[in-house]
Amino acid sequence: MAAHGQGLTGLGIHSEDSGSFDLLALATQSQSPSETVIVCDRILASDPSHLPALEVKSKALWRMGQFDAALKSLDKAIALNPYDPGYHFLKGDCLHSLMLNSEALEAFERCRSCANGNLAAQTEVRIKALQDWQSAVAGELACSDGDFRRQFELNPVAAMAQLGFRVSSKQATVQAKSLQIPGIWARPS
Repeated sequence: MAAHGQGLTGLGIHSEDSGSFDLLALATQSQSPSETVIVCDRILASDPSHLPALEVKSKALWRMGQFDAALKSLDKAIALNPYDPGYHFLKGDCLHSLMLNSEALEAFERCRSCANGNLAAQTEVRIKALQDWQSAVAGELACSDGDFRRQFELNPVAAMAQLGFRVSSKQATVQAKSLQIPGIWARPS
């Protein structure tokens, strides 16, 4: 933090600044996500349920690649306003970055029917990419792992769940049909 009387690098924040919205405006103008987090933490110290500060902090932490910390901030924002699809979208991005793809799909699906057409379109792209990735992993496993292949043929939803994937029975049926599992050829010895 800057010494008394000196502004935070690039932001000009002084100890006499007290308006949280003024501070938040400065934070959103910062090119430095770490400075943005500092300002948001200052706001949240006096008002832990300041929703705009939680949102701005979450975005800054995401930009910094601090996905676990961003998730904590997002969970607080979602607890205060569970109906904002943007929070769920950013949560999905954070979870995906942490390779928690099943949880990321759940977060993205919360955005599917949002009124914001751009966000809805981006959501569909993210969901399709995750589903395609899951299908590719299942296909590779079905080709290389006989036990998984048998489990998948018997119950694709359960087999995918064992991998930590979350799919509907309809998605699993489509995935099962789309898998190109080559025959196993034995070479004479």
